[in-house]
Amino acid sequence: MRAESTSVAPPATQRQLKILLKALLRLGRTPEVRQEKVRSLSRALQTNGYRIDCRKLADSLITSLLFGLLR
Repeated sequence: MRAESTSVAPPATQRQLKILLKALLRLGRTPEVRQEKVRSLSRALQTNGYRIDCRKLADSLITSLLFGLLR
């Protein structure tokens, strides 16, 4: 007698469901758009008042890359 599988979905579908669940969890952690902040940044960009801190940007990029490699 052969044991029945308890799996509901084929493996490919299970992988897709895991990916979908992961995406939904990340979406749930995404903050809402803060309209006042967007307006403020838009005005700064239009008037050339927005300055980028190159060191802070570089640190952020490096951190992002390192964490991406560690996953």
